[in-house]
Amino acid sequence: MLLHEALRPDPGFELDHALITTYSLDLTALLSVPLALTFHDWREADDGQPSVDPIGLLEALRANAEKLTVVCQAGQIAVPAPQQQNVFAFLEDAVIQVTAPKGGVFHPKAWVLRFSSPADDEVRYRFLCLSRNLTYDRSWDVALRLDGKLRPGERKVKASAGAARFAAGVAGLAANTALPADEERLRELRRLADELARVEFEPPEEFEELRFHPLGLGHRSADPFDVRRDRTLVISPFLTAGTLERLAEAGPCIVVSRQESLDELPGKTREVLEQSYVLDPAADAEPLDADATAEGTDGQPVVSFSGLHAKAYVADCGWDAWVWVGSANATEAAFSSNVELLVELSGKKSRCGINAILGADGDAGLLNLLQAYTPDVDAEADEDLRRAERLADVAARAIGAYGLELRAKRTEGGFALTLDAPGDLKLDPGVAVTARPITLGAEKARGLTPGAPLSWEGLEARQISAFLALEVTARHGSAECTRRATVRARLHGDPEDRKAEVMRSVLSSPEKLLRYLAFLLSDPDADAATAVEMIEMVSREPGVSDPGEGNGTPEFPLFENLVRALARDPRRIDRVARLVADLTRTEEGAALLPPDFERIWKPIWQARQELIK
Repeated sequence: MLLHEALRPDPGFELDHALITTYSLDLTALLSVPLALTFHDWREADDGQPSVDPIGLLEALRANAEKLTVVCQAGQIAVPAPQQQNVFAFLEDAVIQVTAPKGGVFHPKAWVLRFSSPADDEVRYRFLCLSRNLTYDRSWDVALRLDGKLRPGERKVKASAGAARFAAGVAGLAANTALPADEERLRELRRLADELARVEFEPPEEFEELRFHPLGLGHRSADPFDVRRDRTLVISPFLTAGTLERLAEAGPCIVVSRQESLDELPGKTREVLEQSYVLDPAADAEPLDADATAEGTDGQPVVSFSGLHAKAYVADCGWDAWVWVGSANATEAAFSSNVELLVELSGKKSRCGINAILGADGDAGLLNLLQAYTPDVDAEADEDLRRAERLADVAARAIGAYGLELRAKRTEGGFALTLDAPGDLKLDPGVAVTARPITLGAEKARGLTPGAPLSWEGLEARQISAFLALEVTARHGSAECTRRATVRARLHGDPEDRKAEVMRSVLSSPEKLLRYLAFLLSDPDADAATAVEMIEMVSREPGVSDPGEGNGTPEFPLFENLVRALARDPRRIDRVARLVADLTRTEEGAALLPPDFERIWKPIWQARQELIK
């Protein structure tokens, strides 16, 4: 909910474009982003999944998908449950898979949102620096929200230079990957990078200054912790001995981490730490109920990350303190080969120092959620399993980064979809892979062998997808590990009306079409309750037993609402025009339009075209 609130534009502003970076990606969680941008009070189910009905989701996707660019680590997209309608078709072009230029992983979790005001051309930016990936993980994380205004002219803001370098570096990765972003998205990303250098962000309350530290993007990265430190607090779920020992060289070091990460440290490293803590088990999220647990491709429950996942560093120096938050774990890879982002904040130690954050002076603080670390003397690492996990991860990332080719072809029985598995795709002998379009069930999976094509036949247009679900099984010694991942392929022969077919499969009755028109024509100055009220008006009409499956077409003040939208926000009329164009491509779609719709619509559309002139 905190994230969804952060996406809400200020009054009078609207989103122009959003850059989202994440290591791992849940496509269902991504659906919540256009929902949050469209309906600010949409509801979540108990398990955190989007609960707006398919008609509201369809409008959110059509209105906002082109405004999103999501850059993630190749091979780290979760496999969604098979969908009756391929709503993910609207998000295919938005998802860009990349790899880290220095051989690590693409690991940042930063969002850049550009908002503009049509009334006065003012531009505002919002920068979200998170430790949370775009997933439904049930873990403890940290989020930083920064708001700022774009300065007129060419004068740059020194504190924002790192943010501009980060956006420019991500834009470069999005342009130079196997399946690059389209030209329109690349233009948007380059505009974000150019303008961020001239945005003055306000530090949060309790802080006085801020700086951005992008890591691993090709340019030389300065040490983020290059300040005098009398004492350091490290909050990180993953650790390596070398990084902790370097941080402890400056003075006493306190660590908050996970039990298994601390257990794996050498004894001499633990000895140099002033104190070590782990999350109190009572503070962890309760397991999901069986009824609320999402199911994966084989009916297996989707296990989400829980426990401590926040990454933060705090340093005391005299009367002052520094706080760094973002994506970087206290590991060698984070500061040598990964792409990461940290934001540095500074203020007075009494307000944002180590004791203030821990609550060590008797005030409420992080210590209330922690307990002292006690080594598990029986803990043993399964090296065979680690090796198998590594093999599976490497294979999934290699396939995701390769740029697979899919070809759709119309046949007598529908469509055939063929995957050209390249012969030079290198997989370890201990790795086996199956693949299927995400629109099909697990029973449609085919074994992937480099050099041998795979095909699926008898598909409807809406079952064609550029997203492939992989199941990667790796064996090493006595251990076996299975990873499930989604990768995006380059789709050739995409039917021109595929997305329209997906839309028509959602709007499968005149009643559903009227509900969709209610979303399109709701008052833009009101909240989502207005759209809900209009939908209820459609649903209450006599002869309709269910709002989605009625027995007849209810009456609806369509002309009045079209006129109101034309007067208050003509862009809503443009959305209706897109809908009409998509529906009237086929006789089945045209039959969904209300009787005499053309007689009502024609003068409205003529008036809209006059306004454009």
